[in-house]
Amino acid sequence: REIMRRLRILMRRLSILLAARSPTQALRQPWFVKTEVFRPSLSFSEIRPHLEAHKLWVDGLRAEGTSVTSGYRVDAEGRPGGGGLMIFAAADYIAAERLVLRDPLIANGCVDWQLNGWIADVGDVELVDGGAWYAKGAAVARAPPPALCAASVPPPCRPRVVLDPDYRLAMGLASSAGLLSLAGPLGVGAVAALPIGALAAFIAARTSAVRLVFDPEALEVMAVDADGVRESGRENFAVGGRNRWAYEAITEWALYPAPETAVLVYFRERQTRPEGVGHLFPVLFSPEKLRQELVQRVGRERQVTGPPSL
Repeated sequence: REIMRRLRILMRRLSILLAARSPTQALRQPWFVKTEVFRPSLSFSEIRPHLEAHKLWVDGLRAEGTSVTSGYRVDAEGRPGGGGLMIFAAADYIAAERLVLRDPLIANGCVDWQLNGWIADVGDVELVDGGAWYAKGAAVARAPPPALCAASVPPPCRPRVVLDPDYRLAMGLASSAGLLSLAGPLGVGAVAALPIGALAAFIAARTSAVRLVFDPEALEVMAVDADGVRESGRENFAVGGRNRWAYEAITEWALYPAPETAVLVYFRERQTRPEGVGHLFPVLFSPEKLRQELVQRVGRERQVTGPPSL
């Protein structure tokens, strides 16, 4: 009788252990999909070492128990070129974004990427063997994950990125001025709309004349003319000095009123003065690309949500 009792206890413990290790355990967490394409400004020889580091990184995640599979998309002939796709489980979007920012391809600026949550509407999914990429290399001895061989991870290859102009802020101000000019008694609305219209014209002119450039070490406000993007040659009108700031000198940054609807970008740096200097600029560039570059190069951990410290 005692033997049977102990056997039942052992069977219960074994069933609990097996349930905890089941692939369906990940279904209790949300699924996420990361898609990406190589940046055309980089050659494949520049990207290749970081692609190999990416594979080792995913291998390491799987060894730690993360439900993840990574691969690439192909055309009807089986030829690659459609970009990469990674499916994985995480506690929430913040945890998912924190994870993908560790991806060597993203951390080293080799890809343009997008992260989305994925909700299964019909059917379920299980990641059993990790997908074709892992099956393809299953018989090949693998190196330990990057955490165990950090020296094997190549140095960053962040390319120079020039953000495209975005006229949404100027158009929004111009639309507001137009609506205001039609409001109120005859002539009063037009007078009130004049300063907003002038601001819209100024913002549009600056949008066409300046570019925000992210190079491997710093971000810089540069001028654009018929010869292309070049150093502006002007000192910062508020604090002096060149309009170029090293990423390591930036202590915090934010997008207002929200990252998704940004019209102002703020950052504080200690390069100009040891005590720190705050900068606040209108968003004259793609807000989505601006946030992506700030997260990758300055770091999400330095993003703040409170009012700017100017």
